[in-house]
Amino acid sequence: MITVVQNYICTCDKRRDVLLNNLPKLGEVFKDIPFVVNFNDTINLEIIYDSYKKNIKKLDFYNNLEKNWALVTLSLLEKVKTPYLLYLCEDQVLHSTYNELNNILNEIQELDIDFTNLTKINKYSKSTFPGYTEHNYGYSYKGQHSPTGRLSSDCIVRTDFWRDRLIEFIQNKDHCPHRIPYPHENLPNYFEGYYDHSIGIRKFQNLKCYIPKQHLFIEYTDTLQKHTYV
Repeated sequence: MITVVQNYICTCDKRRDVLLNNLPKLGEVFKDIPFVVNFNDTINLEIIYDSYKKNIKKLDFYNNLEKNWALVTLSLLEKVKTPYLLYLCEDQVLHSTYNELNNILNEIQELDIDFTNLTKINKYSKSTFPGYTEHNYGYSYKGQHSPTGRLSSDCIVRTDFWRDRLIEFIQNKDHCPHRIPYPHENLPNYFEGYYDHSIGIRKFQNLKCYIPKQHLFIEYTDTLQKHTYV
């Protein structure tokens, strides 16, 4: 059903250690799920690659050093054979069990969801939002009712929809109708900044969206030097 896709660098020792501690957990909970990974640097390459080989059973690992996040990520999608993908940043630490993950994935599939938001669960996973429909493990809603205007890259999403968004971004990023806070091609922030405001998630009015009731991941924040909820 799903493939994990990653495209990142990791040059900070603390973030490297978080990643290395997280990989055995990912390998256990995502044991039947393929990973397509690009490590976009040479610093820490060997130790990180060795840990992936040790812990991730179904792995396609690349070391494409081109400093263009969108183009490289688009090339990774050519390796994805599943209808859904989970885009996972290296600082997202697993916060769920095998059964919890599969309950959410099964509900996403049963509801024929297009896009699942994995960020700010405490803020947006509430029954009080208009347009929400409650289910066993999360809430569904249409894109036009999204409580956030941004199309986050921390998501579970239909592979074809995400491929189309990357292509659209690559073709139109220099003609965005609003100011992008981080217009740097090697950062996914540029992609997220593009899909905001008038061309954000609410543009896709009938997009079938979902947010889980619980955190699948928590984010490691260097400035706080601890795990914090997204």
